[in-house]
Amino acid sequence: MSEEKQQYSFEEVLNKLKSYCAYQERSVLEVETKAYELGAFQKDLESFISELEKENYLNEERFSKVYARSKFNSNHWGKFKIMEGLRNKGISNQLINDALKEISADEVQAKLKHLISKRITRKDSKEKRIRYLLSKGYSMEEIAKIKL
Repeated sequence: MSEEKQQYSFEEVLNKLKSYCAYQERSVLEVETKAYELGAFQKDLESFISELEKENYLNEERFSKVYARSKFNSNHWGKFKIMEGLRNKGISNQLINDALKEISADEVQAKLKHLISKRITRKDSKEKRIRYLLSKGYSMEEIAKIKL
């Protein structure tokens, strides 16, 4: 028995997208994907996006800044990993650069020191710590400034 996708009206899809965006910040790409999942038509996508932007449910500048800040604070990501994540969300280079400016060099150094202090207790080798920090999205220049 195959499951049939429920067909929603334009207004129903719009209301579901409003709820989706109200729950947390979203990128346009995420909203488009959700609209397709809800069975929306390609021709309606632009209308959904413009309506959500007009009512301030959707704002890519706000999304990119929140994404960068939360990934830095919660996941301890460096700027390179944040940049790649934002690119995967369909964010423009200008908005990515603006979002990354919100994270100061002092904050990066403090985060690196915190991450290293956790790794030192594990008795990891210097090379392993460097690989770990690179995988988190930090640059060699940033890593070289701290004591490993």
